[in-house]
Amino acid sequence: DGTLSIASHKGMWDVISRLVAIYESFMSEDVCRNLLKTALIAYQRPVIDAVLKGASLSTVSEDPSIFVTLALRHCDMNILRSVVDAGAALPSGGRAVDSVLYNFSDQNGQMLRFLRSKCVDYTDPNQYADSDPLAMAKALPDLFDCFVELGVVDAVCALPDNRFAEEVFSAMNYHAAYYLVHHSSSDWHSTFSDGSNVLHGAAARGHPAWVRLCLESKQAHTLMVSINAKGYTPLHLAIRQDHVE
Repeated sequence: DGTLSIASHKGMWDVISRLVAIYESFMSEDVCRNLLKTALIAYQRPVIDAVLKGASLSTVSEDPSIFVTLALRHCDMNILRSVVDAGAALPSGGRAVDSVLYNFSDQNGQMLRFLRSKCVDYTDPNQYADSDPLAMAKALPDLFDCFVELGVVDAVCALPDNRFAEEVFSAMNYHAAYYLVHHSSSDWHSTFSDGSNVLHGAAARGHPAWVRLCLESKQAHTLMVSINAKGYTPLHLAIRQDHVE
């Protein structure tokens, strides 16, 4: 155990792989878990695979979901399955989402769906109160669609500050906005920090497609007659900016 600990601190991964293969049955559970954590951080696949063969992760007391979190950060579905099969505790939906955003790959959605099959819940808005998981996803249609499926988008939009809806329309992200207008159960049409709504922004910027998107929604009348902090309706802004269309 002492030799393995020293070798892991020094990053001697070839030596560790050989030692684990020889002495696997003699390693204590604590050493196995500490070695696995270090190997996951360094992403040393041979050591990870060797340790996981006999590791039990069901009795971890300090940050029990760390193993799943690290697997998510590396976007490695095989490691994720292995650590879950070894009994690793599952993270909250919010932490799982934050973890996959460390790297982008075609496995992001697959891993999150796998955790949902293990009863990880993504629909509680409170999980996202201190994070912004949709900031990057809004520009990645496949990942955004996964977040829609898992309930992440509606959960974030249900937060009282409505920050995602404002961000989406300010950035003119049509894919994300179309979902908010036509499918989301969130209060996407409510006013933003300056008293404006999404139609104010579209009219001021001169984006006819965005204006039509808003006017096709069930909240069209509310959006049209809404007055921002300066006393302007969306029509006022379109006129002031000379956006005739």
